[in-house]
Amino acid sequence: MSTSLNQKEIISLFKTGCLCFNKNNYSHAHDAWEIIWKTGELEQKNAIKGFIQLSGAFIQWERGKLDSVKYLLKLALKNISGQKLFHSNFQLEPLIETLKSNISKLENNNLNKLKINIKF
Repeated sequence: MSTSLNQKEIISLFKTGCLCFNKNNYSHAHDAWEIIWKTGELEQKNAIKGFIQLSGAFIQWERGKLDSVKYLLKLALKNISGQKLFHSNFQLEPLIETLKSNISKLENNNLNKLKINIKF
């Protein structure tokens, strides 16, 4: 039986994931965010989904799987843009704009380096 997390725990785990992500530790970011996915309520699961996809895109980038990167970045953009839970605590607009730019570069075979920071 899983126990739901309170809002403070959700924000703490989200921030931990962001810190790991910004340090290029995508697997640990994925793990932190996955705790929210596994134990959260539906709104929390929907909010974190895009960030899990974002970390997955970077893991695939490291593996050289560009089709997977493009697919996951597009999903991440859609899901991060659509969620509201983290917008009040984190600066997601720069992230959304960077995602759009990276997707465009990737589609034009003009993305040499994938680097994104999540600001808060």
